[in-house]
Amino acid sequence: LKVVAMGSLFVYFEICFERFLQSSGLTKYSMWTQIIGAVTNIVLDPVMVSTSGHKLIEDSAIETLMEVLIPMARVITPNIPEAEILLGGRKLSCQDELPEAARALAGKFGVSVLLKAGHLTEDRLVDIFYDNETGTLNYLPSVRIHTKNTHGTGCTMSSAFASMLAKGLDLPAAAEAAKNYINDAIVAGAEYEIGHGFGPVCHFHKLWKA
Repeated sequence: LKVVAMGSLFVYFEICFERFLQSSGLTKYSMWTQIIGAVTNIVLDPVMVSTSGHKLIEDSAIETLMEVLIPMARVITPNIPEAEILLGGRKLSCQDELPEAARALAGKFGVSVLLKAGHLTEDRLVDIFYDNETGTLNYLPSVRIHTKNTHGTGCTMSSAFASMLAKGLDLPAAAEAAKNYINDAIVAGAEYEIGHGFGPVCHFHKLWKA
């Protein structure tokens, strides 16, 4: 009965919602565009390729991501395969290419860019944050952590970035704080043995230290 009741309530809400849209002259897309447009600190992880190299999005959705979602964001946080797709297939094979790639992405989409270096092979990794609002580059170095537990690192980093902005940090400080958080989370979860394949990072490392 609870399921039926909730289903009926949902249908009723949908009917009311559709009537509201008809009376206001809005479409669902235009309404959500207005709502999201009122939010100033959107950090978007353009999820297309996982840390482990698996494709996560259909080709048909990439155009929507580039034309609709990214322009709504203040910051995007692509990894290297995602940056290559957003740059039209341009290949990035070494650390020295990342600063210019971050600038190019910022210029193309009008957003700040945190370009993650994890797909490179060097033991010393330097993520690049390009602040499109000030035109400055920030280098975020770390040492590669050899672990299979890297599932969800991109989503975690973008969420941490947004959280730091919500706390009042400016863009470079929020980028650095997010980088430090995900690095510590990877270190804390490096020895996990959970099932098979890629395990998660330790999101609660600061709490569990106590």
